[in-house]
Amino acid sequence: MYLLSLCWTLVALLAFIWFIIRIKTKKMRKILKVIIVLIMVSLILFPFVSCSVHHTVGGSNGWNLSSNLSLWSSTTSFFVNDSLVFDYTPDHDVIEVSKSDYDKCRINSPISTYNDENGQTVILLSQPGWRYFICGRTDYCSLGLKLSIHVTPELNNITSDDQPEITPAFGPHSSHGFAELNQVTFGKILLHLSITIMGHLLIAGV
Repeated sequence: MYLLSLCWTLVALLAFIWFIIRIKTKKMRKILKVIIVLIMVSLILFPFVSCSVHHTVGGSNGWNLSSNLSLWSSTTSFFVNDSLVFDYTPDHDVIEVSKSDYDKCRINSPISTYNDENGQTVILLSQPGWRYFICGRTDYCSLGLKLSIHVTPELNNITSDDQPEITPAFGPHSSHGFAELNQVTFGKILLHLSITIMGHLLIAGV
């Protein structure tokens, strides 16, 4: 994500440099140089922007047997501060368990149990490591309604101390959300802002 955002920013930066070369007015050159400095500052601070993604478990099918959860999890990247969004019917629930209970579909010693009335549970991935979830209703886990994911440390905070498994002590995170800032979106905003500024400069007769 950061590399893609970097590309967007570099495109805007190259466009500014091209305009500076073509501009003969010293005053306008100074203005554009200031804008370039602002872009570079944003680029430097970019890795420290906290981003989070809400992952709908199972994609459009949600938390049920029609979803290919193994394929979905294997093609999705999970980072600290992302969230899992479980959408399900009253026939299902969500139980977080240990690896051994996950392998044997046991619900006797759950880490956390979720059964929200609105049919949606949002769980914050606050720590790196493995997380295991199953459906606690009769036979659903053994039929394949189970999910294991590996949560990677944030890109700007990766260390070698990645935990193999965690046992969180918190309950469900509010489904009414926390602000998320996507770095790709931020890069696009910078590009659009740059194009807008250049357009105004051209209209002004630069």
